[in-house]
Amino acid sequence: MQASAWRVSDAVAIEALREDSTTLGSLLLALSRSDGPGAATARQELGEVRRDVLSVDGYDRRTVEALTARFRERIRVLRSAP
Repeated sequence: MQASAWRVSDAVAIEALREDSTTLGSLLLALSRSDGPGAATARQELGEVRRDVLSVDGYDRRTVEALTARFRERIRVLRSAP
């Protein structure tokens, strides 16, 4: 990994990641509280999302962007589920 020099846009990228993690966390929490078959998996994924956000290096822009993209795709999937 090559760390970038910190830029203001890095703060914007981290904030977007945090917002997306909050949205994803909310969707997963609602799913984990259901009686549905995915409740246990949602609880596990919720923990993984939290760990991923806490462990990301804010200077590693590629990782921040990849994690944001992963979260946004998961949000899209969860929102489109019946």
